[in-house]
Amino acid sequence: MAEGCVRTLARSETNGAPEFGDLKSVVLTKDRRLIATDCGKHCLWQIDVKTGKCSLHAGRVGIPGYEDGLPDEATFTKPSGICEGRNDYSSLLFVTDEKRFVQITRDGRAETIEISDESSGSAEFIHSTDDGQFFFTSAAKPDKIFTAFDQSCFIRSSPCAQLRQMACDWRGTLHVIDSANQRVGLVTTEDDGAVTTIWAAETLGLCRPTGLAIGIDGYFYIADTGNHCISMVEIKMGRPTGRPMTLCGLPKAKGCVDAKGSAARLDHPYSLALDPFRNVLYFTEPKAIREVSLIYHHPSFDTCMIESSLRTDLQALLESSAPLGTFKFIVGDQAFSAPKCILAARCNYFKSMIESGLKEAIENEVVVKDTTCDALKAVLAYVVTDRYDIDSPEPIEPVYALAHRYGVEKLVSLCRAHMVQSLSFANVFERVEFGQAYNDDQLVRSCAELIARNLKAVLELEGFSELNKDIYLQILKVSSYM
Repeated sequence: MAEGCVRTLARSETNGAPEFGDLKSVVLTKDRRLIATDCGKHCLWQIDVKTGKCSLHAGRVGIPGYEDGLPDEATFTKPSGICEGRNDYSSLLFVTDEKRFVQITRDGRAETIEISDESSGSAEFIHSTDDGQFFFTSAAKPDKIFTAFDQSCFIRSSPCAQLRQMACDWRGTLHVIDSANQRVGLVTTEDDGAVTTIWAAETLGLCRPTGLAIGIDGYFYIADTGNHCISMVEIKMGRPTGRPMTLCGLPKAKGCVDAKGSAARLDHPYSLALDPFRNVLYFTEPKAIREVSLIYHHPSFDTCMIESSLRTDLQALLESSAPLGTFKFIVGDQAFSAPKCILAARCNYFKSMIESGLKEAIENEVVVKDTTCDALKAVLAYVVTDRYDIDSPEPIEPVYALAHRYGVEKLVSLCRAHMVQSLSFANVFERVEFGQAYNDDQLVRSCAELIARNLKAVLELEGFSELNKDIYLQILKVSSYM
C-alpha cells in the first residue's frame, strides 16, 4: 500500500458500529488488540484491525462510575489515557479516568490501583516505558509530566506549555508533544541525575498538535489536531531536520473522506498508535477510529531517482537492424508474447537469447521455470513500457528474482526500493534472508538497520534467534554507527 492511504475502521453508528461519545486515546497491545477510550460514553472499545468490527471491552456504555470488577460490572467516568504496561506477572492495560488509575487484567477485570492526586488533576495521556516507569500528562497541570504512582515527582516544562501525548524513540528517550507551542519536547536528565527537564525542539508550525507516535524508521508522526491533518517530520538529537510534511489530510479542511494523502479528510485527529507489523498508524477522531499507511523511509532509496532509459533504448532501436516478430514466453499453461525488437533493444539477456541460434531463438519461444505468471507479466511489462506498478497486491519477491535472473537491473532497483519502503516487523526477517540469498548488500543493510533501531522489540519476535551469523554481524555493524 502507498504512503498516506487513509481507511476508516469504525465510525459512530455506521456499518454496525456503536454510537461513540468522544473517543480519546488508542493503544495497540502486543497481542494485537486495538483498544480506545471513550470519554463521552464512559467505556472502552475494542476494534478488529482487519474488519473494523467494534465491541465493548470494559465499562458500561453511558453509565459513569468508579466500580471495579469484570467487564460487565466495572464502570469508568470519562476515561481518557490508556497504555500497555507490565506488573510482576504479565502484560496489563492501564487506564486513567476522572479520578483514578485503573489496571485491566487479561480476563478484563478492572482494579483501581491509585486515586488521582488533587495536585496533578486527572491524567489525560499515560505512557509506560520498557523499564517499567509510567508517566502521564494532565489538562489541569498542562506544563508538567507526572510520574504515575508517585505523583509528587514530576518533570517541569515552561509555564506556558500544554503537554499531551508521549512516545519513546529507539534509544528509550521520552518525547512529548507541546500543543501550545507547537513543538516536540525531548525529556532529558542532568548529569547528576537529580534534575529532569524538558528540552524543547523548534516550533513546528502546526495547529494545536495532540498525538505523537514514532515510526520504526525514526520518523515522528504528529496528530495536527487543529489543522485536521497528520504530519510527519524527521527528528535527530531532538531537532527536526526539516519542515513537517503532511502525511494525510488537507490543512483546515475538515471532513471524513477515505483517500490518499491530501485527498483524505480528517476531523480533529487526536491520539496515535503505531502498528509495526503492518506499518500503519491508527488514530482516533471524536466519532471514528481510522488508520493511515506508512512506508519505511531510507535516504538511500528513492524510486524517483531511477531514471527511465526507454527513450534512448528506442532511439538506438531505430538506428539498428532489429529482429522482427514476437517472442513467446510460457509459464505453466499460460503464454505471453512480446516484440522481439523491443526485447533485444531493452535487455541484453533477451538480445543474446534471440540472436543465439539455439532452439529457443529458432522456435521463438521459451519455457520459463521457477517463477509465477504475475512475475513474468511484470518483468515483460517493465521491459516494454519502463513501468512497474509497485502498488500491485502480488508478492514482489518473484518479480525481483526474475528481474535479477534476466539482468533487468533498473527493475531490480525498483523492487529493492519498494521492499525497503514496505519493511515492517512482519517481513523484516524474510527480507533480510532474501537479500542475503541474492547478495543484495543494500537490502540486507536496510533490514539490519531496522532491526538495530528497534532491537528491544525485535528481540521478542519469533524468528530472530533463527537468523544466521552473518546477519547478526551486520546488525552489530550498523548499530555501531547509528
